Amino acid sequence: MGFKADFVFTIPDSFPIIGGVPVSSTVTTTWIIMAFLVIFSILATRNFKRLPYGVQNAVEAIVDGVNGLVEDTMGKDKMGFAPYMGTLMLYLLVANLCGLLGFRPPTADLNT
Repeated sequence: MGFKADFVFTIPDSFPIIGGVPVSSTVTTTWIIMAFLVIFSILATRNFKRLPYGVQNAVEAIVDGVNGLVEDTMGKDKMGFAPYMGTLMLYLLVANLCGLLGFRPPTADLNT
């Protein structure tokens, strides 16, 4: 470990002088987290009903919590930042927890 990036693969480049774009394990883990969050959000929100139950209760609790946090800290006039702040919070939560699954957390890299 340490501060040196470990490259997993290289994306070929059309310019032979450059030789391709190296992709580190931090970037690949971030891509996996992004795919997980997108797929989870699509699956969790596709069957919302007027009366919540099951996963919908958890999703609405998270959204209400983020909205309350943004309103309390930034003010009611800045509620447009709530989706952005919620996305950051979910990404950081999953990124830090992925270390428990044996991946190198993207937050271990200073570039993140």
